[in-house]
Formats: sequence, structure tokens, C-alpha cells
Amino acid sequence: QTGTMSGWNIILNGGSGWAVVNFDAAAPGFGTSFSMGSKSQEVDLLANGFTASYLDSAPAVYFGEKFLKRFDVTGITYYLRVELRNASHTAMQTYNSGNLNPVPGSGSNLVYPLTSTFSGYGSGLRYIYWEDGGDDVPNWAGQFGPYLHGAYLRLTSSCGLPY
Repeated sequence: QTGTMSGWNIILNGGSGWAVVNFDAAAPGFGTSFSMGSKSQEVDLLANGFTASYLDSAPAVYFGEKFLKRFDVTGITYYLRVELRNASHTAMQTYNSGNLNPVPGSGSNLVYPLTSTFSGYGSGLRYIYWEDGGDDVPNWAGQFGPYLHGAYLRLTSSCGLPY
């Protein structure tokens, strides 16, 4: 994450919109508002230095992101969708958390990590599509929805270690 919205396609900019937030200097992220906000990005793996032969070996793809509930509001919603795509931008495998809602009133500054791995998807991987978002249920103006931070994508190296 660069600390800006650069490179992200804003799908929904609900409520007070997206904002770059620095709740922790070591982990800047994005704040959501009331009414769903969602953003996406497609990562071109060839343009990022991976070879077609390496990608055709179907390396394991590790990914995850943290969703922070900052305030003890009555509720937040968040989701993560990641797709492995071929050269035609067609999904080969998809992870979709669906809309998740932590227990209302459970406290503030709680982190809800989502992590998973793709494997066994066959040859042809060329792109990874990332989409995430969230909102605050009580519809408060400002960024009182979940903060999204610490997003990562890692592909297994030829020796089995993640890049």
C-alpha cells in the first residue's frame, strides 16, 4: 500500500467516501464510511516480473487483509474478493468472503483478519483481481466503517518460499 488511492478503481464511494487513514504509522490503510464503499485493482503478474512458465507451474498464491473495527459502534460490514485470472481476464478460481458482520457492541480497535490460499488451479494464471470494501451500519458521517490495512499477495517461489 502506497498511502494513496493511486492504482485503485473506486466501485462504490458510499457515505463520506474513501479516505487514506493512518491509525498506525506502521500500517496506513483505507477508511470506509456509511453506505458501502468498495474498490478494486487488477495486478498484472507478467508486468510485475513473473514469467509465463513460472505462472504456468501454478504456484500457491497466499493473500490476506486486516479489517479494523475502530469504535464500539452497533456494527460494521466488510468483505474481500480475490480472483485468479487468465490472459483473457476470466476467473480461474475465486475467493469471496461475502459480507461479514462482527458482533455489534463487542468493543473497539478489534482486528478481523481474512487470509486464504489458492492452489491446484492449473496453468494460465496472468492476473490477480482484488476487491474489498465495507461500511458502518449506524450510518455515521465520516470514516466510522472498518479500516482496511495490511493487504498482501504472495506467490510461492520455486523453492517453496513465498515471494
